[in-house]
Amino acid sequence: MDQLQIPQHVYQAIIDTVGTSPVESGGVLAMRGCTVTDFYFDAQAGVGNRFYRPSSYQITKQVNQWAREGQAFGGFVHSHPAPYIHLSAMDIVAAEKTAAANQLPSVYMAILCENVLYFYKV
Repeated sequence: MDQLQIPQHVYQAIIDTVGTSPVESGGVLAMRGCTVTDFYFDAQAGVGNRFYRPSSYQITKQVNQWAREGQAFGGFVHSHPAPYIHLSAMDIVAAEKTAAANQLPSVYMAILCENVLYFYKV
């Protein structure tokens, strides 16, 4: 199995946005192969009540732009309060629905907790 790679500038972009925003803030990841190539902070997302609800219009617009640039949708990242580093049941369902709706075998779901990223493939 190939190992997921995330360049420092992408990691830092996540820390600088999601890491400084309210818990359950998030965004979307772009990929080429096994490398996370870009991150889009979803400033229009619904945040609160212990879940991240992506702004589908903004996310779709960004993913389409990435596709024109040769990058693929890779998944989502959002923050959890400490010490919750694992995906919630709602996170898993959302990942499964996203993969099915986009005819993908899987998507990555990353959790940012205390400025550490935890990646899960769903």
